[in-house]
Amino acid sequence: MAKAAVPESGKGKGKPAGGKGDSAASARAASKASRLSVALGRLRDELTELASELDGEGLEFLIGQARVLRYNMEVDTLERLGDELEASRAWSGAKGGAGRVKAGSAKPAAADPRFVAGEDGKTFHLVWKGEYKLFGGDEVAAMLKAARGGPARLWAWLEKERSDAIGDLALSGPSDPDLALLASTLESTFVIRRP
Repeated sequence: MAKAAVPESGKGKGKPAGGKGDSAASARAASKASRLSVALGRLRDELTELASELDGEGLEFLIGQARVLRYNMEVDTLERLGDELEASRAWSGAKGGAGRVKAGSAKPAAADPRFVAGEDGKTFHLVWKGEYKLFGGDEVAAMLKAARGGPARLWAWLEKERSDAIGDLALSGPSDPDLALLASTLESTFVIRRP
């Protein structure tokens, strides 16, 4: 079967690697980066305009949400770097050699708990141990208050209000180190606003 004739565009015709073909890819990448920069600029301008119309309470809430989002972005970056490091160690271990740990012989450390704000800004997902537990803003505030009293108070609150989280997160009791980690995460992520 004969192929249909296609007009020559000059793309890919005998060009050496690193020649003008690469400059077209570079130009496309620069154009994409420029469009992204313009879009980010527009979003920042809109946010600035909206912020100028908010009262103090609204600004406090917006700043709190921005801090949570920034924190989540940092955690995502750290988790990605940790995964890459673990993969690199596993690969090195799989190659063998003196003093190296074989891949899969040590249990990988679970990522620290983190809270991701819902789109409505009134809910939060606790992302931890492969689980996504949804909490309302009032529940997070109550957990934070309990956490400030120590892991035992946080345990009592969870046991009374959200026993499902205890089971899903495999928390064993008030002295569980994971419970202390959750309490610490609550305190470092959220603040209680005074009315």
